[in-house]
Amino acid sequence: MSWLKRIISLLFPHICLLCEKPLPWKEEGPFCKECEKEIKYLAKEKVCKICGKPLFSGLCEDCRRKRNKFDFSRSVALYEGKWREIIHLFKYRGSFTLSSYLGEKLWEVYRNNPIYETADYIVPVPLTYWTRVKRGYHQTLLLANYLSRKTGKKILRKLLYKSKNIPSQTTLSRKERLKNVRGAFKTRNSRIIKGKNILLIDDVLTTGATVNECVKSLKKAGAKKVFVLTLARGE
Repeated sequence: MSWLKRIISLLFPHICLLCEKPLPWKEEGPFCKECEKEIKYLAKEKVCKICGKPLFSGLCEDCRRKRNKFDFSRSVALYEGKWREIIHLFKYRGSFTLSSYLGEKLWEVYRNNPIYETADYIVPVPLTYWTRVKRGYHQTLLLANYLSRKTGKKILRKLLYKSKNIPSQTTLSRKERLKNVRGAFKTRNSRIIKGKNILLIDDVLTTGATVNECVKSLKKAGAKKVFVLTLARGE
């Protein structure tokens, strides 16, 4: 069938979603090798032992001061350059089909950190109803679905919910973000997680404001430990 693929690639060239250059007919991924080479994967970097923030050694200031409420966190890559563009395609520009590509990246991080295997359930960071309607899909749920298929762990998709709408956090300072999300996440039917470990999935971790509010709610509901896994880590 290789000849058929070659003919199809000539008639309908497969292009990189970032630079729009034609991809070789043997390549089936959504991005070219040149674009992917620019991604700064954190598996190759020294990071904080708890939160996964790029760091020479030991713990970052936030973890030393116990500002982070989760027990462990890792991310695929730094939230910059090509990786940032890829996440924007997925999150804001309707490229929901990237969920398998991105889910596989999360799965690689999961496999390299055995602590994730101790999680009992997977929980995606929730969106408000109107955000889901506007976007047309729930990006963190798509990622959670991929990991669920790979790990066999059940997703508790309705456990955590947003109790209020949160304006965009993009331009806010750390202090403003913390205030913005305070009390924004609640749990329902939470008896199932009492004494259990939770794997919380999100797309981007920057100040940790959103994730930490989720973790507070989960631990208040009885979760023993909460581990975080995200696509990107802001510095």
